Amino acid sequence: MSETTPDPLRKPAPPLPGGKTHVLVPVLAASAALGLALIHPAMGIQLDGWMIGQFVAEEIVGYLIWACGFFALFWVLLHGLLRKRQVSRRRWPRLTQVGREILFSLSSQFIFIAVAVWLAFSDGWGLGNMYTGLGDYGYWWLGVTVFLVLVIDDTWFYWSHRAMHHPVLFERVHRVHHESVDPTPFTAFSFHPLEAMVHGVGSLSLLLFTVFLPWHPAAIALTGTLQMLFNVVGHLGYEIYPRGWNRWPVLRWKTPTLHHYMHHQRVGGNYGLYFRWWDRLCGTEFRDFETRYDRLFSGDRRRPDLAGE
Repeated sequence: MSETTPDPLRKPAPPLPGGKTHVLVPVLAASAALGLALIHPAMGIQLDGWMIGQFVAEEIVGYLIWACGFFALFWVLLHGLLRKRQVSRRRWPRLTQVGREILFSLSSQFIFIAVAVWLAFSDGWGLGNMYTGLGDYGYWWLGVTVFLVLVIDDTWFYWSHRAMHHPVLFERVHRVHHESVDPTPFTAFSFHPLEAMVHGVGSLSLLLFTVFLPWHPAAIALTGTLQMLFNVVGHLGYEIYPRGWNRWPVLRWKTPTLHHYMHHQRVGGNYGLYFRWWDRLCGTEFRDFETRYDRLFSGDRRRPDLAGE
């Protein structure tokens, strides 16, 4: 591309309405969440300070490893090979953006920890249906368990996400996440504390599952890993799914990276994160999504902006 031909993928996005949330908000929210976890009635019986520290280390370190690892791998090491698959309109994110994303994401992790502690260690939720032998219900049931939990979580995410786009909630809460118009792996959990609480309460759907159906801790651990993976990939900035993904009868229902990127850059559509079926059923998927996905592999750098109008 010549120096006189602007790359449409790099054009700046329009600013969002309203003012930015002060940085003290996530700091105070994280402190309050940690304090809430520490005063749980089970403290000293089922929980202690060391266990809380372990939760914090797993959540915080886990987020940083995933976000930093994927950023280093795709934005730095593989950029030369995947340059044509970059859907972000910027070659590099601004440091202020990354700093804001990390701050709000870490705050969200503390809130998730507090919600998990209060839900998981209250009245022995679902412990009666837990089994420890991997083959007790057949290995196929482990896969079914993971899939069902992801479906339930995706359903909660879709409808709560749509609610967050009500003008009042968007301006006061959800706009924190949409400040990242060109998101990065660090954007994955960059939520206003109130929105982080909504996503954390979504964990209740997992607890309800454990009350009615048998479950193995390995399935829950795998589900958490996949949730983190899908979230980071959805904000990756590079399309890692293959050409023709949207034409494979089963796999086409899994959202590729561009699907969620179009949501960040257009705002009003593509609300699902893991799967496409709620958007298709409710008519909220952008009609030109599949066309623009195919355009990504055309090799034409003069094509219209992949995600924009």
